[in-house]
Amino acid sequence: MVRARHTYIRARLAGLYSRLPIGVGLLLIGWFVLGVCSSNITPSSVSVRGYYRRDGTYVSPYHRRPPGSVAHDEPYQFGALCGLGLAIAGLISTGSFIHALWKKSDFDLLPPIGYVSTLPPPPVKPRVPDAFAKSRKLWRCRRCPRLISVGDRYWYFSNPAPYAGRERICPSCVSAVATEAKRYPQEAIAYSHLVAEEQRRVARIHAEQYRVVYGYDAPAEELGVFIEGRFSRRGRHGRS
Repeated sequence: MVRARHTYIRARLAGLYSRLPIGVGLLLIGWFVLGVCSSNITPSSVSVRGYYRRDGTYVSPYHRRPPGSVAHDEPYQFGALCGLGLAIAGLISTGSFIHALWKKSDFDLLPPIGYVSTLPPPPVKPRVPDAFAKSRKLWRCRRCPRLISVGDRYWYFSNPAPYAGRERICPSCVSAVATEAKRYPQEAIAYSHLVAEEQRRVARIHAEQYRVVYGYDAPAEELGVFIEGRFSRRGRHGRS
């Protein structure tokens, strides 16, 4: 009994009263229109014998429609094309229902909870220049408006920078970047704690939604897999 109720709820969420009836209706209408229009198209009943063209090309025997049938068949051919399109749309709608019912998880069938992430942007690990040289002409630092005079030392990234494409950075900015690089591990750990806290918050909301819709508690393992996948798909930002 519980299994049957669970399957019914999944089918309702997958579109038992929306996708499925629309798909079946479009499929039946499309087949009917296609059959009626196809039966009214004039068959190729006129036999033409093989013959030679003026340039010597031989045309094999073939069958064609009688004269005047093109104008007669034009609306039926258009109707048959429309019927085929309706049938294909019905197959797509019905197939989407079957796919959702058998392939999607219980959590994927649930409607969005409308949760907006409050996480700040994740910390970015700064890249510290690893090579230095003396300036042979006047340059401007890429991180600040300071000028790098001739003969002054500047720092740059050794890979993959040819001379013309170097990002020349003054010593003051290099010190600032080095300080940021030292702070990055602590910032990354603090951010991971924020992410874990938000995951627990979102998991509680989804678990309550699951309990309300399906009538019993969500499996812990399935809930964990769903939360991890949801956070990785939306980049830990945006709506859930």
